[in-house]
Amino acid sequence: MTVDHAALAEGTAGAVQQAKAGLQKHKGVRSEIVLEAALELFSREEYKAVTVQRIARSIGITHSLIYYYYRNKENLFHSALVHALDRVMEDIYRIKATHREPVDLMRAYFQMNIEQAEALKRFVRIMFVNAHSNTTSSPEIVSEIISDFYALEVGILVESIREGVSQGVFTCEWPDTAARFVSKCLDGIYYGALVRKDTDLAQAMRELEDVTWTLLNYKKEQ
Repeated sequence: MTVDHAALAEGTAGAVQQAKAGLQKHKGVRSEIVLEAALELFSREEYKAVTVQRIARSIGITHSLIYYYYRNKENLFHSALVHALDRVMEDIYRIKATHREPVDLMRAYFQMNIEQAEALKRFVRIMFVNAHSNTTSSPEIVSEIISDFYALEVGILVESIREGVSQGVFTCEWPDTAARFVSKCLDGIYYGALVRKDTDLAQAMRELEDVTWTLLNYKKEQ
């Protein structure tokens, strides 16, 4: 059987856009409550163990009302993932638009990770809980949602490092590698917080920031 990769990619992108469009269409108090309830259950249990009925019962509504917003559990799961990252990605775009200097931008990005720690921890927890389960019938859609986030994160780090190098603020021969390294370290902090309850996430972020300046040979102003 020949796989039409172009059609598959188009279908995946379409499904992701559908989830995003649905989130915008139904944005409101009731939809927000449904998504928050879904995120809470999906972050604690495997996808297959969570039902639409359980989500509905947890917030005291009928499951038919959830089907008014979302076609099925899979569509709700995808929309919940988009919702989990929506505010974080809005913050990233805001940081990118309001900070021109590379050091200021990267400092703001580390601070954003502290401020959005709970949202990001919950997203990571969902991925952790469902890592080895047959999460949905369309795992490529989940992969696309995650890829969108990481492309944005690595992109903003790469641009900042390159700009810092061009200004003589940083010394770094491999900006892309350095950006991916920092991104993976951020993941490590969140995953570490799942298994080590005594993790001080804010402190860990500040330590990573200090290590990043050393990695980039940051020349601080005297």
